[in-house]
Amino acid sequence: MVTKFIDNPEDKQDLYNLLQSFMLYTEYAPWRWMTDTDIFAVEIPGEKELYYACVMGCEGEMFGMAIYQGLKGLKYYQRQLETEDPEEVAMIEEHGPVLLLTLGDRGELNNKERQLYKELGFSFRGHNAWPVFRSFKPGFYPWILTPAEAHAASIVLQHAIAVAEHCREHQNKWHENGSDHIPLCKVLPGSASENFTLEWMPFPEINDEEIRFAFDYDTAISAVSHLPQIEGEGWEIDWCYSPGPVQEKKGDYPFYPILGIIASRESGLILNFKLSTRDEFNAASLLIQTMVKFNKRPESLIFKTELKARSVLDLAHLLEIDFYLAQKLLLEECQASLLEQL
Repeated sequence: MVTKFIDNPEDKQDLYNLLQSFMLYTEYAPWRWMTDTDIFAVEIPGEKELYYACVMGCEGEMFGMAIYQGLKGLKYYQRQLETEDPEEVAMIEEHGPVLLLTLGDRGELNNKERQLYKELGFSFRGHNAWPVFRSFKPGFYPWILTPAEAHAASIVLQHAIAVAEHCREHQNKWHENGSDHIPLCKVLPGSASENFTLEWMPFPEINDEEIRFAFDYDTAISAVSHLPQIEGEGWEIDWCYSPGPVQEKKGDYPFYPILGIIASRESGLILNFKLSTRDEFNAASLLIQTMVKFNKRPESLIFKTELKARSVLDLAHLLEIDFYLAQKLLLEECQASLLEQL
């Protein structure tokens, strides 16, 4: 994935609009009466999905706005609110998708961003005074907004003040409807800040989180179903992101590689491991490769979380392999050692 800095007049205008809208929004400071649970939706002409936004700053720590695109973004927002386990939030989706528009410090921007701000006529000074715009995508390092993201974010911000004013004037209604309805701001053609309608919509239905790996099960079964299943043989399997991002070449979106590991439950020895991108990683494929490598099938698979166990449940059933959950895996020490070397 390649993301270039904004460098043409049309894209610079989108950034100018975004900066101008953001500064008006921060001056209005809707976090004085809105919290991050006061989520609202914005329908932008020409966009296939809704954008969901919430105000940040009610706790006095980070001021700005979070914008979640589509149901995937809304699902991430819900998981942030509902779970107290940071590992569960970061299971495979890691952070995002979300656009964070916040007030930060000068050092949070790179030289090209500061230069662009200056070219567009904006000057900032002091602590928590610089607009910092970052795009969070699953498996990727927080990065600059694409021109399309900057355009969408500017439209959301242009209408955020009117939505916030509606919240202030109708707080009882927001609190009464908040559990099953959210306000929908429909932007009309023209995108002017006063050109919209506001109505209440049912909170979208979101399916339970699932991880599913694309896989040719027929080929897999034919490759390993004949292998002997060793009684008492248990394999631990886990995967996680590398702590540091990788950028393969200049201009590429930096990403976090995923380290997948399979180890013997009895000895703790590593049987197989693989480092890959998020899109390339496939736990089911890693399992099949390990069975072929050792010419046997385990009697059981051990996972740390139910979410990960469900990701290969179909394969385990087809191969008559049991699976269990464990609070601690023996492979964790080796996993930490390998991550330190990345």
